[in-house]
Amino acid sequence: MKMLEIKYKCLHPSCIVNCRDGVIAMPEEHFNVLKGHYADETTFRSPKGLCRLGFNQAYKAVAIIAEADFADAAHGHEHEGCGHDPMGLLSADHQVILKKLDEIEQQIKMRDSGTLWRTTTELENIIMLHSIHKEEDTLFPFLLDLPIGDGLVSIIKEDHRELVTLMHSFRTGLAESRILDGLGMSIIVCLRSHIRKEDNEFFKLIDKLLDHDLRTRILAGFKKAEDAFVPIVADENTREQLKKEALAMKRDEMDDAIAAALEETRSSLSGCCH
Repeated sequence: MKMLEIKYKCLHPSCIVNCRDGVIAMPEEHFNVLKGHYADETTFRSPKGLCRLGFNQAYKAVAIIAEADFADAAHGHEHEGCGHDPMGLLSADHQVILKKLDEIEQQIKMRDSGTLWRTTTELENIIMLHSIHKEEDTLFPFLLDLPIGDGLVSIIKEDHRELVTLMHSFRTGLAESRILDGLGMSIIVCLRSHIRKEDNEFFKLIDKLLDHDLRTRILAGFKKAEDAFVPIVADENTREQLKKEALAMKRDEMDDAIAAALEETRSSLSGCCH
């Protein structure tokens, strides 16, 4: 499957700053469908969940920056131009996550709890390695001596906590063969928003401040994190463990906790994953 990396500009007259323009990646087939909504070949409909206003907008394709086989993106360390670029490697991870989100969105619609169980296990593994072990445990300590405000790093960490909590709640439901649609869609919307923020703002800011020595040390840390990471397995043992956690709470208390997490996410979507 061919992936297109598209530099775009939102054509909505009152578009807010954070998504007025940027870069997104998507399969070529998906891009062809989205641009089929307009006569102009360079105009396409924004992918679902991308606009923070919650609507499909008209986007102008300013340039198709790159075209690559998705298999290359899925193996970020082998991706040309990323081998010595820690921010490029993290962005390549994002493309894998976005692809996984597309799969999960379709599986929720198909009510396929068995496949969702496996796919969300894969996503949780990617998020834990990427967000917690690569970013928080490896990258962030190197930023302490750089002129980056603590507030921005704190916002990224807050996003991570929200996403991990949502993922755990959604997968606890799946362990009991319950598909919690609201939580699932919140995960998708928040992750897409979080990825935009990191790719378009956070990573660009960091990249300007890294010298060769620091890049080398960060990459060595990434490799160490990957080698030490033990992924969750989508087996019955994991399923039973989540069931036991659910049984440790009264059913009503668990439902209330899930509802509260969902309501908090809905009420702060303008801020959730910012």
